[in-house]
Amino acid sequence: MKQRCVYKGFQITILVTQTPGDRFDAQIAIVAMAGARMRWQRFLDLNNLGSEVEAEQLAMAAARDWIDDHAQRERSDLGGFVLQSQPPSAHPALTR
Repeated sequence: MKQRCVYKGFQITILVTQTPGDRFDAQIAIVAMAGARMRWQRFLDLNNLGSEVEAEQLAMAAARDWIDDHAQRERSDLGGFVLQSQPPSAHPALTR
């Protein structure tokens, strides 16, 4: 299942896939835009989740938490965005 939304001006795309062991993985893309131009993007992965609904809910929570925790810190002195390597939020299923 693929889901898209906008949160605090960031585009979030979530793709949930079923694994061979009947578990679910979620791939999350967080994109910062400047007009029609992409300024930067961040990818998060959630693995080995019990259901599609759980994967979708945890993925959306992880994306929102990441935006809440990092959006202000990602702004460069020029008013744009730069991607910096920082640890992800403390979600048990969140991997790099």
